Amino acid sequence: SIIKAPFPIVDYLSTITVLETDKPNVSLVEWKGQFTPVNVSDEEVIALFTKIYSDGLRDLRNNF
Repeated sequence: SIIKAPFPIVDYLSTITVLETDKPNVSLVEWKGQFTPVNVSDEEVIALFTKIYSDGLRDLRNNF
């Protein structure tokens, strides 16, 4: 959880799950988040976190 952050949200909870696949040395990573937007639309926060999650997963893939 993020207790305090510069994002326009409260009640943030994130879960990262790593799942085995049928391919050798390949895993599936799921990154999910729940939050309540503050003074912004759901769409704005979803776009923000979609970018954060996409960038994070890309960097994870590039480093492993």
